[in-house]
Amino acid sequence: DWFFDSPTSAHTAVLDYFPRQEYMDLVDADTQTAIQRITSASHSIRLPPTGDPSLDSPDGHQGPLAHDVSSYHIVAEQTKYCFAERVVGRIRGFMVNLPSRCVAGPDFVEGLRTHEPMAMFILLYWGVLLHGCAADPWMWWAGTTGREVVEETAAILAGSHVCELEDVREGIAWAREQVGLVEALAEC
Repeated sequence: DWFFDSPTSAHTAVLDYFPRQEYMDLVDADTQTAIQRITSASHSIRLPPTGDPSLDSPDGHQGPLAHDVSSYHIVAEQTKYCFAERVVGRIRGFMVNLPSRCVAGPDFVEGLRTHEPMAMFILLYWGVLLHGCAADPWMWWAGTTGREVVEETAAILAGSHVCELEDVREGIAWAREQVGLVEALAEC
């Protein structure tokens, strides 16, 4: 009701605020390469077993690829779009609710709770987005939180088996550089 009673028509809202693929072209090449690592990693990283033979690996010891789980796929794509939205600048703080249950979904939120590596890899990028908001006076509360998220998440990932993947190592290095953490992680 609130949306339909607002002074903005649904047509205008759809045209002005829905994600557009062409906005990805506005993101600098270095960031595009970095965010492509989310997709690449999601095609390599398996989640914990679900007990569903159609999703889990044939031997049942590994779960589905992260890319094949809808909440992981959605939050990965939404994270990538948040970088484009940051460049376009239509909606301040667009990325704030990204890791929430309503956007990311229950599987992803559970992955964050249990420090599941793919969920943590996506959270690493969210930390970069949050760090980029800290200079905005409207988002004064962000402070150093983004940098802290990147630092702590990178440390968790460095101790994980996914650090064997080049995309994960490069993603960690990029994220740390984006928030001013220049020293390399010893574990990864």
